Amino acid sequence: MKSLARSYIWWPKIDKDIEHLAKSCPGCQLQQNEAGKVPLHPWEWPTTPWQRIHLDFAGPFLGRMFLIIVDAHSKWPEVEIMPSTTSTQTIDRLRTIFARYGVPAQVVTDNGPQFTSAEFQLFLKTNGIKHITTAPFHPATNGQAERFVQSFKHAMKCEKQSASQLKTNMAKFLLAYRNTPHSTTGESPSVLFLGRPLRTRLDLVKPDLQRKVMNRQIDQAGRKGHSPTRQLSIGQTVMARNYSGKDKWLPGIVRAQTGPLSYEIKVGPNRIWRRHIDQLRASSVKVNDQSDDTAEPHPELGETGQNIAPAEEIIAEPDIELATNPPVVQQQEAGRATTGSEQRYPTRSHQPPERWGLNCLIRKLLKKTT
Repeated sequence: MKSLARSYIWWPKIDKDIEHLAKSCPGCQLQQNEAGKVPLHPWEWPTTPWQRIHLDFAGPFLGRMFLIIVDAHSKWPEVEIMPSTTSTQTIDRLRTIFARYGVPAQVVTDNGPQFTSAEFQLFLKTNGIKHITTAPFHPATNGQAERFVQSFKHAMKCEKQSASQLKTNMAKFLLAYRNTPHSTTGESPSVLFLGRPLRTRLDLVKPDLQRKVMNRQIDQAGRKGHSPTRQLSIGQTVMARNYSGKDKWLPGIVRAQTGPLSYEIKVGPNRIWRRHIDQLRASSVKVNDQSDDTAEPHPELGETGQNIAPAEEIIAEPDIELATNPPVVQQQEAGRATTGSEQRYPTRSHQPPERWGLNCLIRKLLKKTT
């Protein structure tokens, strides 16, 4: 388009004008391709086992549904064969597992109906568990569980399956997986979760494991980060990915930032979507905000989601030299200042000094005679 335009006519900054015209075309923006992927944003590695767990369902697979649970610290997996995926059945299995290992602090799930139901929310609230959900239509956010689902399905497909061998093969896979060193931590899940290996004499505990995991995450983010991190501001016009209509993209306005990489987008009156940064694209299309509510400006959020407080102004105080033997006069004046009008010392009489001379000798002789 730019070359074609320059072959007929030219003016200064013609390329920028053509780009602005293309970005301002509503029809072109509604049918654009997916936005570029942002660099990998890894989860913070918990310092203790069973602090944060990731849940997901695998299936229908081999005629059954499987509940997948992965510990974020040790990568320890749990697999349960589910008769159904209702909230009641999910809560029953989780209650049994929590009785075995304890109640976690955080649970990460997708937006499935069994995880967003009122019954499941009440169960987590009663046990003091923080529930974290991923962005809709973005399963990569829950990659901890999604990656194990792939490993589980691949291992089960390699074995000959039957009604009687399914549980046996699943137990063999879990035993091998729990006792195999993980590529991220460098340790087996059994060593990090139970403090000992499973039926083996290998001691794989290494010093400074947390630093090693952080370096692995940094290297992984560097290998998979092909585009710079994009940030959106409150009130900015964007194109949000549409999953319920014929148009792939709908124009909207950024209403709030709900996380490091997720935003609330207002796409119409009383219509607010939550989208990941990968599902948003900057746009110049004008959007008419017909609602009365105006989005209040939110404080800027850092990578951890916390408010960035302004730095305090530091005023340097003057240097004060402290004398080792302060004068007596200063101590007396300080004493008078503390007592106010009350006099603590007698009045000092001031007399002229006696000087040796004729007058002085005469006065002394007169004193002796008297």
